[in-house]
This record gives sequence, C-alpha cells and structure tokens, in this order.
Amino acid sequence: MIRIAAVGDIHMGPESQGLLRPAFETLPECADLLLLAGDLTRHGTPEEMRVVAREIQDLAVPVVAVLGNHDHHDDRPDEVTAILRDVGAHVLEGRGTVVESGGSRIGVAGTKGFGGGFVGRCAGEFGEPVMKEFVRYSRRRADALRAALEQLGEEGCDARIALTHYSPSRTRWRANRWRSIRSWAVICWPRRSTRPAPTSRCTGTRTPARNTA
Repeated sequence: MIRIAAVGDIHMGPESQGLLRPAFETLPECADLLLLAGDLTRHGTPEEMRVVAREIQDLAVPVVAVLGNHDHHDDRPDEVTAILRDVGAHVLEGRGTVVESGGSRIGVAGTKGFGGGFVGRCAGEFGEPVMKEFVRYSRRRADALRAALEQLGEEGCDARIALTHYSPSRTRWRANRWRSIRSWAVICWPRRSTRPAPTSRCTGTRTPARNTA
C-alpha cells in the first residue's frame, strides 16, 4: 500500500512560518509522500516561497509540488521554483519524476493546470487571438501531462499520480459552476445593462443580469 499526503491552497505568508511544520513532521507515521498542489503562496513572491521552503525542509518523506495561479502572480515562477528545489522538493511543470519511498517507486507527473477548462466544460479555440492562445496554452499543458504520464508508465513505477492545481473533477465543477457563470456575466455585461446575460455553453442556463439603473 502506498500512502499519499496531499495539500494545496495553503497561501502562506511571512506570518505563517511554523504553522504547518508540526503536522509535516508527523508524516512518516502516516504517509510515504507529500504532494503540494499549488497556491502555496499568496502573491508568488520569493519571500513568501521561502516560508514554504522552511516548512518542508529536511522532511523525512519526499516532497513533490506544482505551482498555482497565486504562485505565478508576481511573474517570478523560475525564482520561486528554485527556492523549493534548493530544499529538495521536486517541482513539476509538464514533466514527471520518480521518487522511491516506503519500498515503492512512485511516478508523479505535474502541471499547474488547465485554465481553459476540461472536456465538456471548456472554452473554445475561436475568436480573438488572446482567446485562442489561452485555449492553446491549456491544450499544451494537457498534452505535456499526458506525455509525462505515458513516460512514467515505461519506467516500472508501482503507481502513477497526476498532480495539478486545477482539479478536473465533477465535484469541483458542480461546486464552482454558478460562481463561474456569474463571473462570466459580470465580465461580459455592464452592471447597468438591462439585456439578459449570455447563455452559458457549459450548462445551457441563463444568469439574470443585475439592473442597477
């Protein structure tokens, strides 16, 4: 049996130092591997990522991480990635790694995620250049994750794990779909508009536009 501990969206800042370390130090009793599923910081600054690095430094189990959208916000992903790698974490973006723990070879492929959505719940590669590039970026991330998982399948791993920040699960979609539709309506239609909000291609439902006139 392979035991996995996973945590994401911890959003650590300077005042968070030491918050998670006591729990992390107990991991050898219950887990063979720690996965960090992105949004490790609030704004993606090196200062914030150094807090995360001190939390995971010299743990007795391997640590594998991906960045999230918050970790990209300061436009320094290479720098914050290096901070994690300096303390021994495997930080993945469109590639895989194999770690050995608990007598098992565990393959992990990771990417930040798919901003364009997932099958059946996705944006289309159509329209303005910026929209098409947005969708193409998501496709490249998905293709890279698939290739990494396929490569891990050839390396004799006892288990393969796909680690992403955005989760392509039905539960996540159901929990967030109304918020997403409302956000789309606000972006596309002025607050004072009396016209109906656009029909969502994802659900076929309409979100009433707010009339504040």
